[in-house]
Amino acid sequence: MSFSKGFLFFISYIFAGLVVAAIIVLFFPQQIPRLQQMLPETAEPARIQETGEAPSEAAPLSFAGAIRKAQPAVVSIQYRSDILPPEVDPRTGNSNPDAQPTIEFGYGSGVIVRPDGYIATNYHVVSKARFVFVELFDGRRASAEIIGMDMDTDLAILKIDLTDAPYLPFSANHPIEVGDMVFAIGNPYNLFKQSVTQGIISATGRSTRGAALVTDNVAQIENFIQTDAPMSPGSSGGALINSLGELIGITTLNIGAKISGQTAINFAIPADQAKKVVNQLIETGKVSRGWLGVTGTDMRLVRVASLSGRYDQSTLDKLDKIIASVPFGVGVMITGMDATGPARSAGLQIDDVITHFNDTLITSSGQLINAIVNTPPGKSASLKLIRAGQPVELTVTVDERPSANGTRKG
Repeated sequence: MSFSKGFLFFISYIFAGLVVAAIIVLFFPQQIPRLQQMLPETAEPARIQETGEAPSEAAPLSFAGAIRKAQPAVVSIQYRSDILPPEVDPRTGNSNPDAQPTIEFGYGSGVIVRPDGYIATNYHVVSKARFVFVELFDGRRASAEIIGMDMDTDLAILKIDLTDAPYLPFSANHPIEVGDMVFAIGNPYNLFKQSVTQGIISATGRSTRGAALVTDNVAQIENFIQTDAPMSPGSSGGALINSLGELIGITTLNIGAKISGQTAINFAIPADQAKKVVNQLIETGKVSRGWLGVTGTDMRLVRVASLSGRYDQSTLDKLDKIIASVPFGVGVMITGMDATGPARSAGLQIDDVITHFNDTLITSSGQLINAIVNTPPGKSASLKLIRAGQPVELTVTVDERPSANGTRKG
């Protein structure tokens, strides 16, 4: 092939390519993004420096900036508790006048959430504490005062008197979603000043209730963030942050950590719930919540119980009638009521099935309890029930829930 023929052959391919490109741009522009994805990717820096300028060459993906933002506000907590002996020896029945208190030591984590030195942590970390000390990330140490505790949400608030204490406020800037990357910062086993673990949000609105019976008198209020970011003993009360270093939760517990070969499920109290509790504890030393005085069980558990073989025929017949009258996956059946509570005063009865609270469909006991406790005392609430197969509507005035809070000074 001569040079001229080869050159013309080459030019014809270029011209054909330009014609095809023009046709795509003019008549099929929607295909351009798809074609771009087919092209090989060029290497781009995975991290933008704090100056806002991209580095000259690719760098490892890092969230060090988010960690640096949050770490200074996370503290290590050590406490001492004096366990007083019983006045009477349970083994002999004799009095114990000379018995000495047992001294116990414990540890956990906390987060400074306000510039005036208030620290959020877990109720179970400090509930037995007589003396509490905290150590900051920068090495400073201080004694802490227990301002208030809330057993229902496993939250407590401490106060330290240090100037220029770093803090990390609760964040509501970015709604959390399943799949978000998160980091847990705490003091595992009291062996290290701090440790950081990483995972994602696995679920939101989680409850750990597995028991058939729950009550709004004593049940914990659970609306947890579930994450696979590992948490060890001592991490309780620490920070759960997002990839921007914002405080989205207070770590609280895990399930399955003591079972050999099992991966633990970890939970944190979401920031919006924790912020409300913390603010009330700081302002009043307690948390005010709504109360109906009812005990109930999920209808899904009633269905399971009806198949367990534990009941006599008359009880089974009654349960079958209740089950048949309620849509699948809906409702909480009332199994008990406080004799002086607002539920009884409003006319609720045992075996009523609550299907709606203020027009919100009720699918679980945890959802019902959260709806009740988040209703201000003194406010009326509408209930939709199924009673003996028939729909019933009632209005009840929510009372203030008997408090499980504790306020401590010193």
